[in-house]
Amino acid sequence: MCHPFKEENGKDGSEAYIGEIGSQSGFYVGGTEQIVVVKPWTIEGVEIMGSSPLK
Repeated sequence: MCHPFKEENGKDGSEAYIGEIGSQSGFYVGGTEQIVVVKPWTIEGVEIMGSSPLK
């Protein structure tokens, strides 16, 4: 099932998509809001605060 989302554009031209998360079965039931920023590393002033491998 597709959920509607909206696109936001920042002052610096960055793109973000805001929408509801769908169910992923099991423990992750979905239904909350998710914000995805496209290419955040291109935004001036953004820095990596930490990283770790995916499990």
